[in-house]
Amino acid sequence: MAGASSAVHSVVERVQVATPQGPRLAWALATTTILLLPIALLSDSSSGQGWFDGPRLAWWPALLIAALALPAMRQPFSALLGPAHIALAMTLAFGAGLSLRVTLVRLGVAGDGWLAIATVLPLAVLALLGWRRPHWAGWPVADLFPGWRSIWLGLTASLLGLFWWSGQFLAGDSTPLPWLPLLNPLDLALIAGLIGAAVALREHGGTGGERLWLVWAAGLWLTASTATLRASHHLANLPWSLSMLADRSSQTALTLVWCLLGVIAWVLGSRRGQWPLWAMGAGLLALVLVKLVAIDRQFFGNVAGIVSFLAVGGLLVVVGRLAPSPPRRSQT
Repeated sequence: MAGASSAVHSVVERVQVATPQGPRLAWALATTTILLLPIALLSDSSSGQGWFDGPRLAWWPALLIAALALPAMRQPFSALLGPAHIALAMTLAFGAGLSLRVTLVRLGVAGDGWLAIATVLPLAVLALLGWRRPHWAGWPVADLFPGWRSIWLGLTASLLGLFWWSGQFLAGDSTPLPWLPLLNPLDLALIAGLIGAAVALREHGGTGGERLWLVWAAGLWLTASTATLRASHHLANLPWSLSMLADRSSQTALTLVWCLLGVIAWVLGSRRGQWPLWAMGAGLLALVLVKLVAIDRQFFGNVAGIVSFLAVGGLLVVVGRLAPSPPRRSQT
């Protein structure tokens, strides 16, 4: 690989030396590399073919040649080197994700949970490398990578966030494996996203960290809610649509999960002296009480409604015994 890189770099360098328009050649190389991304995105990805099929195999050597040509943009330095490197990495992530997805479908792995992970996995690897192994992510211009590393991290994090958001609304089928609550591919991937975001916030929270933690807490609440509805869909054979919100079993499950989250946040916030955490728990418990009155009361005549009411009452008693008073604001 090093020999191939040197050979490509040498050829491009000789052309630049022999050509008075060396900077223009670097600009042309960078522009061509950047254009690979929209060309890949606009290609027919709905045909059921990946980059291991027929003419699409040419993408791999094309990306390799483009990568090996990047060092030639050092002398003279091209301002498009960073965008070209990022675009090349995004093109690779797109092609690898598409190919993984197509391969799984051909192997009979048709669950949307698996397919979603296959699509986003290469992008997640790029984000992780840029975060933890920048000298790997920056290849073959690793010494210059710090100049655009923040853009790399911001772009990959934003794209992963969009995928994470869209994943919340998938049914999460785990075929050919049996579906298990929380221990299914989609739920595990969404939880992994929350864990990664929490680690990043701990390390780089900085200014506005408390607001970002509020956003993270909202993400946790959303993930717990959709995981609960997903469990109702798979275990109670409810349709994966908005109509399931009218079912008493799904509403009872949401009430119990929200109440449990609120109790945990309340108790931990009180015992650790973290007022914001306690306030979030109190707010969630207040939401549960409003839900009991506004929505769940129509189910009080059946077993699900009675279980919901008794469970909430029992958890509130637990709160009263373990953490009866809120922490002082001065403790936070």
